[in-house]
Amino acid sequence: MHIAAIPNRSARPTFLLRKSARKGKHVTSETLTNLSELSNAQIEAIRRELRVKSLGLAVAISNAPGRSFTAMSTPCGRQWHGSASTS
Repeated sequence: MHIAAIPNRSARPTFLLRKSARKGKHVTSETLTNLSELSNAQIEAIRRELRVKSLGLAVAISNAPGRSFTAMSTPCGRQWHGSASTS
């Protein structure tokens, strides 16, 4: 879920709570509710809460039994083997 800001020409943007889903090769977006009547502070609070929940879900998935997901488990780029000391 995410909050989409839809610009209006001469008025405040419309804020929509949306859910995205992939259907085959296409991504569809479903509008769940209109948040335009809320204040900017309330919209930002909802946006922060959605980020925290999505981060918690990602951690839960990566820590699930049978998963061995570690981000950047090996360094990228040139690999040095042997002693790291220089003469």
